[in-house]
Amino acid sequence: MIDDPREADELRDYQPRLQDHVVAKALWLGYASASRGFPLEFLETRVGVLTGEQRWEPILLAVFEHATAMAFGLQPEQLAIARLRADYLAALADVAEAEEAS
Repeated sequence: MIDDPREADELRDYQPRLQDHVVAKALWLGYASASRGFPLEFLETRVGVLTGEQRWEPILLAVFEHATAMAFGLQPEQLAIARLRADYLAALADVAEAEEAS
């Protein structure tokens, strides 16, 4: 039995390498800090994905890992999960509201 579904066989081929963690954190830092270099870094990563030099799945998992570590490092895990759930539900409500308005 798998204790952590994030390490399931289905995700084995997508586990981030060290380089994927670097790309994920660079993108996150550029975005969060409103860096003027972020658009270029984002587009360079996209080109890497399109040319097959990089894959988006491991980069995305690396972002999730980093986000989880950051969120859980600042508050208890259950509180962080409740906040993520509330943010997700609010985003769904925003989409539904926007669709109703159009």
